[in-house]
Amino acid sequence: MNKRLLSVILSAMMLFTCSGIVCASEDPSDAQISDPIEISLDTSEEEDFSNFDNDAAFDAYVDEAFENGELPTEIEIDDIDNAGATRYAKRLTGLDLTLYKLLGKKIVSVANGSLTSTVFSFSLSDMGLKSEYTAAELGVSGKLYDFDTYQYTDACINAVQKKFGISPSKIIYGLLEDCPYEMYWFDKTYGFDIDSLQIQVEQRSGKQYLKLLGSYSFKLPVAKEYSYAGRTGTYVMGATPAKVKTAITNANNIIKKYENSVDYYKMLGYKNEIGLLNTYNMAAVDENWDYGNAWQLIWVFDGDKSTNVVCEGYAKAFRYLCDRTKFNDPNVYCTCVTGEVTHDGEGGAHMWNVVHMGNGKNYLVDPTWCDSEISTTPSNDYFMRGYTSYLKVKERDPQTRTSYETMQYSFKTPYGTTTYTYDYYTIYMYPLASGALYLANSNYQLSSPTSTPKNLAISGLRAASAGKNKVKLTWAATEGADGYLVYGQKNGKYAYVGMTTTGTSFTDTKAISSDYNYYWVFPYYLDANDNMRPGKCAKYVFAKGVCPAVTNLKASSVKGGVKLTWTASAGAEGYLVYGIVNGQPYKYLGMTTKGTTFTDSKASATDFNYYWVYPYFKDASGNMVVGLTGKYTYGRALK
Repeated sequence: MNKRLLSVILSAMMLFTCSGIVCASEDPSDAQISDPIEISLDTSEEEDFSNFDNDAAFDAYVDEAFENGELPTEIEIDDIDNAGATRYAKRLTGLDLTLYKLLGKKIVSVANGSLTSTVFSFSLSDMGLKSEYTAAELGVSGKLYDFDTYQYTDACINAVQKKFGISPSKIIYGLLEDCPYEMYWFDKTYGFDIDSLQIQVEQRSGKQYLKLLGSYSFKLPVAKEYSYAGRTGTYVMGATPAKVKTAITNANNIIKKYENSVDYYKMLGYKNEIGLLNTYNMAAVDENWDYGNAWQLIWVFDGDKSTNVVCEGYAKAFRYLCDRTKFNDPNVYCTCVTGEVTHDGEGGAHMWNVVHMGNGKNYLVDPTWCDSEISTTPSNDYFMRGYTSYLKVKERDPQTRTSYETMQYSFKTPYGTTTYTYDYYTIYMYPLASGALYLANSNYQLSSPTSTPKNLAISGLRAASAGKNKVKLTWAATEGADGYLVYGQKNGKYAYVGMTTTGTSFTDTKAISSDYNYYWVFPYYLDANDNMRPGKCAKYVFAKGVCPAVTNLKASSVKGGVKLTWTASAGAEGYLVYGIVNGQPYKYLGMTTKGTTFTDSKASATDFNYYWVYPYFKDASGNMVVGLTGKYTYGRALK
């Protein structure tokens, strides 16, 4: 029997069938078989759902549940204790927990592209069930079914509910809460279908047996942007997982970049990298886009500047980086929370992060509001913040009409006061009694904060072409600096490029090749309040994002020509050879795309011939981008 979840939510508390068991019968000639029947449960909760808007409640519930989690390429579904703040799976028992684990593994396979179908079927054996049970095994002392009245007994109903009851909505909600990113392809607004187990009672030789039939299946529709058909309601994935894998790879490269930093600097780097990769997607909000990639982290890490996200994407991206990080302090973890943010009387629904540090305290991190054009340096005004003031307030959830107590935190910034209020679903997922949402009353402090102002300045700054769209910057270490900020001007636009807290070099991997890139590097320190205090950069440097000149260019005389050899240039796809040969003007002599040698068969054997080698690569349009050349070499052919 196939059922739509949106109706299951309403009827789950009213109908026995919606707990995962559907009564059915067959009519074998050698046994007495029960007739099919649906059995209603008498529940006091029925009235609570009488005026409930199922679609709105389902969408809102899943929206908030979807906002918490991680996007690893693998997830240990069985290890429900391997968590940060909380795992919804800890609330599940029995078949709910069994199916949570089974379905979770399938969902991961879809996310990473190894499974394309989103119809998942689990046999009785998969669920650890037998096909037949005696009344005694069910704990029933009497009959399971009255063949005179054609009714299942109350004892049978209660026993089946206890032993085989399944709550599909809890399973899906749990997976959305614990590993939402693996479900990026799931169209939660469309609901989901289930095919339930069936039961029947067979009486043989005066004894009654409960038989379980069929399998338990989930049918999860694919969102249109991930569907092979490009439309909602299909159950087959398209080619999107490859793009998701690319995003994960790029994100993990960021994690590797900061792996040797202290925990605070790891997260500071993550926050800045997210801001560098993304610009807030105003169109998604103003034009009321359908829920999709603009709310996920794929568009943060996909390497495409034309794809951007809203606050949900910022917060998920920050949590993902934190979740995949091996912090020096194992007690550090990050969660996503939702609610409302207001500033100067304006605001709305929002998602941000709460970070739990090893000192046992929680701090606000809002990557979206840190990515601000108000300040000229990456803003830390919403990073690892403790509150200025707080209130416990009473609110009423507009969807469920439930009254609840929540926290309202205010923070003073150079631009005014910003207030954050947790919503109903955040309070539901992280009850106030757990302490997971309470924030510290002061900003996070490093173990040895700097309290005396410093006058820092950069020196020895140099720029060098380092390959395809790469420029490497180097400078002398600045005493007292906690890190360095890199700014650049490309195509006439000045903007933040990146930062480093380790070493005195930085490679810009997004340099333009068609013109010079101009760079400034600012040393900075963190003051006693962890505010970033940049120093000075007396001069700029510049370079193109092209291949550097070849090194070790040598010419050797060979019979009938001159053989050139050199050391490969970073990022080169081939090499152009120019020269002055036989007294002729400087001109193009040839090229190679194989190796680092070239033989000039027209070289003079009586006069010296002079050679230059230029590395090159091709841009996205197929145009050849020629790099630099170094010192020339010369030689004569053997007669």
